[in-house]
Amino acid sequence: MSALESPVATPATLARDAAVAPAISPALDFCAGTIAGIASLLTGHPFDTVKVRLQTQAQPTSRVASRTGLAPPGARQHAAPYYRNAVHTFVRVTREEGVSGLYKGVMSPMLGVALMNASVFTSYKYAMNAMLATPDAEPSLWQITAAGSASGVFTSLITTPIDRLKILQQALIPTESTASALTRKQPSLLALVRSMSLPSLYRGWSATILRDIGYGPYFLTYEYVVRGGSFGLFSSREDEERNRRHVKADPKDEIDGEVFGVGEGEVGGASTVRVLVAGGLAGIVGWGCTFPIDVIKTKIQSVPPVALASSTSSSSPPTTPYTSIRATVAATLRESGWRGFVAGLGPTLVRSVPVNMVTFAVFELVVSTFR
Repeated sequence: MSALESPVATPATLARDAAVAPAISPALDFCAGTIAGIASLLTGHPFDTVKVRLQTQAQPTSRVASRTGLAPPGARQHAAPYYRNAVHTFVRVTREEGVSGLYKGVMSPMLGVALMNASVFTSYKYAMNAMLATPDAEPSLWQITAAGSASGVFTSLITTPIDRLKILQQALIPTESTASALTRKQPSLLALVRSMSLPSLYRGWSATILRDIGYGPYFLTYEYVVRGGSFGLFSSREDEERNRRHVKADPKDEIDGEVFGVGEGEVGGASTVRVLVAGGLAGIVGWGCTFPIDVIKTKIQSVPPVALASSTSSSSPPTTPYTSIRATVAATLRESGWRGFVAGLGPTLVRSVPVNMVTFAVFELVVSTFR
């Protein structure tokens, strides 16, 4: 759900004014968005790897740990979790696997970032147009929320296989001991694709849909702050009402207006600080609303293809308890209690700050260079 940290992939909140500044061409807009997306991915991926490791590590006190695809029978149990917290995970991965260990699985989202951005923009626009009486009508916050959720559902067709491949490369896969698995070479992206059937590639699709509905709360929060809402961070209620501005449905205009002065003549234009804060708050709200289902999705998608093949080819019980959303919820409760549903939340929320700053800065740099 990388777009949840990107102010580029947001609904527009400012009309273009060609008399003030020329509009950004679609080709430049697409290229700048793609480059900014890659830059934000490289910035945020180490945090994502820490999150995945915390979510997928075998729980030593779990009754079902020996039956998961992450800890096969015979695996040695530890007196404490291998990764205690986010900082410990970051340090241990870096020490044992090098900096490259933090970037395992980065290739699949990097290859799909342009397609994901295009999908979010296009599906958001179609969903919004279906709700507006006229193309020039100003969308309400609930319409923005609905269009954002719809774009998440549609984009799950793309994010599901990307996340599946990414998580398989990121996840810790213990054998005789957790440490021994770290020295084993992870499968390449091409080898994974060749070894997986289409159902295996789309494993966890339903959970991905539920998680990506979080695009709705993300867009809602972003628009509320950029329109003039502040949660008390910027100004008084009277100032918010005075500075509130009109928006349009086209999801391409926000950065044009805020970075390059397109439409500066409008009253109440948002400052760069407000846009950055809006993106950060939106990421926190979007992830906060859907993080428990992200934990479930990660566990479901972390089951290796070989474990699925052995389950379907024999009459023996499944080798993993993560067979469905309901079963994964029950297994997580048995393994870790309620804390299991917030594993990795810290690094996920923290990464929204540098990711938004990098995305915004790179987009501005690319457009200002080639415009």
